[in-house]
Amino acid sequence: MKIRRKRRVIILSALSVLLLSVGYFLYPIVRYSAHNYQEFQRIPDELSLDIPFSYDGHFSVPCTIDGKEVSLIVDTKATCIMKEEDIAKFHGAYFGRHSLSTKNVRGQRERILFYSIPDFRIDTFSMKPLFGSVGKGNYMYHLVGSGVLGNNILRLCNWFFSIDEGRVRVFSTFNEKRLEQGSRGFHKIQNGLEDDGIISRIGSLKEELTFTLDLGNNVEVLVNNNVASRLKSLYPYKTFLTLRRDNSIDSLFVFDGVPVVWDGITIPNCQIANNPKFASNKNFFGAQLMHRFNFILNYGADQGDNLYIQPKKDFDQQHVLPIISVFGLSIEERAHGVIVSRLEADGIAEKAGLTLGDVVLELDGHAPKALLTSQDFIRYTADKKEIRLRIKGKGEMQLAL
Repeated sequence: MKIRRKRRVIILSALSVLLLSVGYFLYPIVRYSAHNYQEFQRIPDELSLDIPFSYDGHFSVPCTIDGKEVSLIVDTKATCIMKEEDIAKFHGAYFGRHSLSTKNVRGQRERILFYSIPDFRIDTFSMKPLFGSVGKGNYMYHLVGSGVLGNNILRLCNWFFSIDEGRVRVFSTFNEKRLEQGSRGFHKIQNGLEDDGIISRIGSLKEELTFTLDLGNNVEVLVNNNVASRLKSLYPYKTFLTLRRDNSIDSLFVFDGVPVVWDGITIPNCQIANNPKFASNKNFFGAQLMHRFNFILNYGADQGDNLYIQPKKDFDQQHVLPIISVFGLSIEERAHGVIVSRLEADGIAEKAGLTLGDVVLELDGHAPKALLTSQDFIRYTADKKEIRLRIKGKGEMQLAL
């Protein structure tokens, strides 16, 4: 009798521990999902917003937080995130910690802390979205800018990006008439917003490949290592070396002028990139490719999350934004000054003796401006035939085309 009672106590104790453990992991997920569902319920059927967007390799839309206009990067594969100090500045209220760690593109794992932003608006519509906090130790910290408008907001509505007009039209997922009218003449990509929901063909590769749409990725096409190895046997490519903020070095292989065929549409002169250290083994279509199309993000459809595309005017004439300056280097401000952050292997700058991490004291006789970014430098050098750099420990160096 005592043995049977002990066995019952042990079983009940084990079940209690199991239930507590399951509750510990599930409660934050359920609470987070319930919050997003409440936000979805608040979207009126007649919602109709028409706002401008900006484009610099990413799509960004203006939002108002605590009365201040903030431009947020649109990212279909991330939740809303913001630097921890910006969340504090906008009086974010702690909501909770995600029960499971998430992995970023560098393979880093972190449990996200969520905060509710009390005064958030897109145009005239007020919302209470949750934003994940990004600390300085996170790889994403220097990539999020003023913040990311992620899929926990995107999934609440339909988003019509008219690239020809430079506008985004936001409307309810229940407004089927508006969707039908807006998508006339578009190609419907069934499940195109799902992982591996896009089927396409690259260049001379015979088989079709699957792709995931990632507007947070400022590339045209990003392929995994397996696809890249096959492309290397068919197309010339360039190698770029990038010094990361943790002092690690990444290689980026880039194939220019490769055609892509998507749903019967031939997209000429695409840029295909491969980062061997990228944590995902998927292939991606990024923001620069989507800038060739007018497109609709159709979330919440009965038969999956769909994507509609229509080639914009002169879509075949678009050129990708440069990865590096014409002189084969990029420079940007880091903690210890303006440094050489990227080099083209066997390019002009590397042949001249420049190396990653070199500190730039002067650019064409002047100290580099504060908060210089690599894109600032690329724009500055775009129409120049030569530049002069004074490098710490190496003196003045002249680079010429």
